[in-house]
Amino acid sequence: TDTELADLLQPYLLEKNMKVENEFLIGACKLMKERAVFVKDMLVSDFLFNRPHKFDEQTVKKKWKENSADLINELRGELENSSFDAESIEATFKSFVEAKGLGVGNVLPQLRLVLTGEGMGPSVFEIAALLGKDEVLARIDLGIVEINALSQ
Repeated sequence: TDTELADLLQPYLLEKNMKVENEFLIGACKLMKERAVFVKDMLVSDFLFNRPHKFDEQTVKKKWKENSADLINELRGELENSSFDAESIEATFKSFVEAKGLGVGNVLPQLRLVLTGEGMGPSVFEIAALLGKDEVLARIDLGIVEINALSQ
């Protein structure tokens, strides 16, 4: 179960001097267990536990366009006023791309990039819900600045 996995993951977190609330860790296990072979594999990508400061270069090159920062910043405003469960975040996202006349692929990879630093992974809406509104907004702000600096 996710709870059992969280208990098994605790010693690995302690080795890295990481303290994580058990409820958050259970949620992280739920998201990461499908991508892990061994328990410690859930820590290979630590984006759930730390803000990204490195961003997947290939995804930045392919997906971060001239208007990406503006779009993600506009989406940030929508998310700021949204409920913060995965379904509400997804609904807000879909309404946003629809209103802009864009496809999901024009915004979702950029959102994933600012939140995780990676180009692939579990549901970005589930990640956002687990991280919480304040952390998501902070990661968007930080990610826009850092990715813009990279892509110049």
